[in-house]
Amino acid sequence: MRRILSSIVLILIFIAVEAAVILPIIANAEFSEAARLEEAYRWKKAGEKYALAAKISPFDTEYLIGYGDYLFRQSLYRKHRAPWLEKAMTIYERATKLNQRCPEYWYKLGNTIRQMALLPQYMGSSRSDNIQLAMKCFKNALLNDPNGFNISYSVSYAALSLWEYLDSEERQLIADRLKYVLKLRPWYSNYIFPEVWEYTSDFSLLERISAGSLAVNKYLLYFVLNNNLLEFYSRQKKNVDFYRQRQDKFKFELEKKEKEKLLSSLHSLAVKDELENWQGKANDGETPIIDGGMFWNGTINLGIKMPKGKAKIKINAKGTPSGRIWPYMVVELDGKEIGATYVSANEWKEYDFKVETDGGLKILSVMYVNDRCIELDGNREDRNLYVGDVRIDKE
Repeated sequence: MRRILSSIVLILIFIAVEAAVILPIIANAEFSEAARLEEAYRWKKAGEKYALAAKISPFDTEYLIGYGDYLFRQSLYRKHRAPWLEKAMTIYERATKLNQRCPEYWYKLGNTIRQMALLPQYMGSSRSDNIQLAMKCFKNALLNDPNGFNISYSVSYAALSLWEYLDSEERQLIADRLKYVLKLRPWYSNYIFPEVWEYTSDFSLLERISAGSLAVNKYLLYFVLNNNLLEFYSRQKKNVDFYRQRQDKFKFELEKKEKEKLLSSLHSLAVKDELENWQGKANDGETPIIDGGMFWNGTINLGIKMPKGKAKIKINAKGTPSGRIWPYMVVELDGKEIGATYVSANEWKEYDFKVETDGGLKILSVMYVNDRCIELDGNREDRNLYVGDVRIDKE
C-alpha cells in the first residue's frame, strides 16, 4: 500500500513538473500566433489565441496584459466600444492584483476606465464613479513610479480629458506632473500645450506648467503665435524675457546694452543718411533683410523724423499666409512697442499706429514673429511679410 501511494505521489510530481515546463511553452506559442494573426487582420482568431494563452498560463501577467491590450485596441475600431473596454478592464484588474507594484498596469487599467467614463451611455453617477476609479488607478501608477517620465506623461496627458470633472487637488496633481514632464523634455510642449488648451482654455494653466523654464516658455510663445492667440502675445513675451533674465542675468544685461548700442548706432547712421531704406537682419543675426522683404523672422529698422506731440505712423505692408494664418508684425519706436497687427492682405495696405513723442529723429522697427512654411494638399505655403514706405501724420 505504501509503495502504491509513493508511486502515485511520484506520478503527480512528474505531471506537475511536466505541466510547469510544457504549459508555458504552449502559452508562449499561442500568444505568438495571436500576435501574427492580429497583424494579418484575422482579429476573431487572434482574440481566441490571446484568451487561450492567458488561460493556459493564468499567473503570467505578460499574457494577461497582452490580451487586455488586444481588447483595448479592438475597442478603437468598434462602434459599440463599451463591451470591449469592459473586457479589457477585467483583464487589467487581474494583472494589477497579481502585480500591484507595476505602474504601467495601473495606468492601463485607469486609462481603460477613463475611456469608458467618457462614452455617451455613461452619464450621471455612473460616469462620476468611473472617473473616480480611473483617477484612483492613475494615482496608484504615480505612487509606484513617482519620478518616471513615461508614467507621469501618460497619466497627466490622459487625465486632461477629465479636467472638468476633477477637483482642485486632482487638478493640482496633474498640473505638477505636466510641469515635471516639460522640465525633463521641453520639446514635449508640442504635444501637451494643444491638449491643455483644448480641454481647459486656461492660459494661466499653460503658464503654470511652463514656470521656471526659459525653453518651455519659448515653446509657449511659439504656441501662442501659431494658434492666433495674440491676446496673450505681450504677456507671454514678458514671461520669456523674465525667464531669460533670471536664467542668465549677465547675458540679459549684455543683450540690453547691445540693443542700446544698436539704437545709438542707428541714430548716428540716421543723422548721416536718415536711413531712407529699411535695414535689418533675420533672427540668426547674419541673413540680411533687403528692401523690407521679410522671408524669415527678424527685425528691420528705419530712421524717421517725428513731429512733437501726437501723431500717426502709417506703415504700408502686405503679406502671404500659410495655413490660413497671416504674418504678424510688432512695431517699436526707439525700442518701445507701439502696436502689433496681422498683415492680412496680399496687396499693399496702410496700418496705423498712434504715438506721442518729443519729436526729432526716431528709429522705427518692425519685427516679424511668426514665419512658417508648410506643405498643404501638395501646395507649398510660405508665410512672408513685406514692409513698404512710411507716412507720418501729425494730429
